[in-house]
Parts: sequence; structure tokens; C-alpha cells
Amino acid sequence: MTVIDRIPEERRWKWTGEAAERAVAAGILPEDGRWEIVDGQLVNKMPQGDLHTSFVNFLLEALREVFPPSEAHFQANAPVLLDVGEEPEPDVTIIRGRARERIGRKAGPADTLLVIEVSVSSGSENLGWKLRKYAAFGVPEYWIFDLRKRTLDVFTEPLGSRYDRRTTYRSDASLPLISGTLDEILGDARP
Repeated sequence: MTVIDRIPEERRWKWTGEAAERAVAAGILPEDGRWEIVDGQLVNKMPQGDLHTSFVNFLLEALREVFPPSEAHFQANAPVLLDVGEEPEPDVTIIRGRARERIGRKAGPADTLLVIEVSVSSGSENLGWKLRKYAAFGVPEYWIFDLRKRTLDVFTEPLGSRYDRRTTYRSDASLPLISGTLDEILGDARP
């Protein structure tokens, strides 16, 4: 048990996205900080290497061919407002409607069509607390690309803090919405 664990919950200050933005504006937090807000706590995000970054860029490019701008827009590494004190930053989020309609507002679960996480080394987070949060707040579809294992797990039908349906695509299987298999897309690239 840590010292923090001994402090009663009601005495702990919870972070919100607005509070973090004010702290950045005041110079308390760095402008280029990489964190997300989980259970009211600022959580450092894992660093992103070249494979992770280039794969996220590939996803953005590939999925833009499927979703016309009139139906959906995309954000990468930006917060989704699940609730006060709950602002994870998925690698890719596909959001209902035009981007212009959302200027100045964060996407919430009702706006979100699909959340995607790309894992090179953070698989347990993506299958743990992130999966539970996205399901609990009703995100309809959650994908996890595990580049080390070369798999895609697709979670649908949120039910409480879990998803009722999980479909796993192996390295040689055709992917949903994207042309090709993970083997074809990744080629010789290895984490």
C-alpha cells in the first residue's frame, strides 16, 4: 500500500481535462506532455516509437478511404471525454459527423464510432483498464492492434464494463475495413 492509498478518496483532488489545460496555460505542466486522465489521475502515456507512429499514420490514411468526411472524422492521440476525470487518449478515434461541427468540443462516447489502440508494448493496458472504461461508457467498437503478435482484436457490443463479442484476426487474415492482412501491411517491420 502506498501513502496515497491511505488518503481517503474524498480528500484527493481529481484532474479534469479543463484543469490540465489550465495547468499547461499556467506553465505548471509542460505543453508537450504525454498523459491521459484516468480515474481523475494524470497517467503518463507510453513513448511511441517509429513503428507505432507509422502504423497509426497508415490507419488514418486507410480508414479515411472508408469513411467519407460527411459521415465521420478522425483524431489521433487526442482525448475522448468519457466522463469528468475520464479522458483517455486513444491512438485513433473515428468520430461521427464533420470535424467542423466539433470545433471547441471533445468527442464523447455518443459521438464515437470506433476507438483504436496500437500496441507494441502496452498490451495489458489496452486489454485491462482501457477496455473496461470504453465498454462501461458505451464506446460501440474498440480495436487493439498488437504489432508484436501481429493480431487485431475487435471488441463490440459493450455490456457493463466488458464487451460481449471479441473477434481476433491473426496475421494472415483479411482485416475489417482495411485492405490486406497484417503480414502484408507490416512486411519485414518488427517491434
